[in-house]
Amino acid sequence: MAPCMTMKSSFIIKWIMPSEEVLKLNCDGDVTDGRRAYCGGVLKDHFGSFLLAYACNIVSCSVIQPELWAETCSRNRLT
Repeated sequence: MAPCMTMKSSFIIKWIMPSEEVLKLNCDGDVTDGRRAYCGGVLKDHFGSFLLAYACNIVSCSVIQPELWAETCSRNRLT
C-alpha cells in the first residue's frame, strides 16, 4: 500500500450504561490549528439520564494538555 493511502473502517459506537448507582463521565479535550484548546464533558447516571455538562476554553497549549484539563475540570465540577 502506498504511504499516502489510508484504510477506512467503520464501526458502531455505543454508550454503555454503568452499574446501578454509578455515574459515568465522558470527557475529552482538543487542540485546533495547533493553537486553540478546548475541553468538555458530560455526566450521566446509570439510566443514561443527563446530570451535568461543561465546556472550557483553554489557552494555547500542547495536544495532551486539553485531555488532562478535561479530567481536572471534571473533578472540580463534581466536588
